[in-house]
Amino acid sequence: MSKATIQYRGKEVEVKPGHHAVLDCYKKEMLGQVVVKVEEYEGGGVVPDGVIEITENGDSNVAGYATARVNVTPALQTKTVTPTEQMQEIAPDAEYDGFSAVTVEAIVTQEKTVTSNGSVTADEGKYLKQVNVEVPAGAGASGTREISDNGEYNVKEYEFAKVNVQPLLQEKVVAPNEETQQIVPSEGAYGLSEVNVLPIPVDTLPTITENGVHSIGPGKYMKTVTVDVPIPDGYLKPVGDFPMSENGAYDVRRYETATVNVKPPLQEKRITPAASAQDVVSDEGVYGLSKVTVEAVPTEEVSVTEPVKEVTATPGKFISKVNVNVPTVTVYSGTSEPTDDIGEDGDIYLLLEG
Repeated sequence: MSKATIQYRGKEVEVKPGHHAVLDCYKKEMLGQVVVKVEEYEGGGVVPDGVIEITENGDSNVAGYATARVNVTPALQTKTVTPTEQMQEIAPDAEYDGFSAVTVEAIVTQEKTVTSNGSVTADEGKYLKQVNVEVPAGAGASGTREISDNGEYNVKEYEFAKVNVQPLLQEKVVAPNEETQQIVPSEGAYGLSEVNVLPIPVDTLPTITENGVHSIGPGKYMKTVTVDVPIPDGYLKPVGDFPMSENGAYDVRRYETATVNVKPPLQEKRITPAASAQDVVSDEGVYGLSKVTVEAVPTEEVSVTEPVKEVTATPGKFISKVNVNVPTVTVYSGTSEPTDDIGEDGDIYLLLEG
């Protein structure tokens, strides 16, 4: 009986027919190329042949195959994360191995203007980016081949292949900012096993005691701002509402709000169509037209009972229909005077010279 050998990691391993060769396989270690050389069995026998495709981790029956082609890919999902003031550890759902991408939404910011002393707080779910103060001055058993990496393996000396491929996933840490960020794995990695979103960098400004634009510095955000600007003596805080129903200039120093409900004067006009185009505009002192009524075209019917060259409408009207009923005229001719039995009244007789 001849021998079978396996060339692996620069060494030649002899495998006796009917036995198995156990190779050292470690998790996430690429096997590289395994060359198996088997001389012909003495006395005949079935030689394993063919390729079996393995795409899932677990035990697979590889009896009768020469090659096991393993290509296990992870189940990946996408997620959207809203940044908060605490560190978040984003993990895939139970049915997934990791992420193909994680989208970290932008920090929702706002600006506020302060006109009186006190505390200013950002709206729910928002953070202050800037505050304008305007206060009045002063993230292997026998027979089983252990496979832990994708690739092609010679399994003709094995009855089973145990596949436990852990595709390369990576962890990432992301700091939220004012733009939406899409977190994707680096080149060479299948996906993300974990994304840690850092908390929003929130800080507090000292109490503001003077008017102006105040910010906390790049990369930081305010949630609450306390304003205590000295108010000059004699200052009256604006209160109440000033209703305005006409255009004009008003003194609103004592009012907090103004309700404007001005209805500029408009007019209605009526126009009669004419033979030429007409521009309809509002009268002087009026802002415009609220309605324009265009009257019907004044028309008339005309009857014609005798030959004419022109038919003219009555002034200010237009002809919609012409009824023509002109009697027929017969023309006769002769060299002698006509007699009463020739023609009808209204006919024409031409007297010709003899």
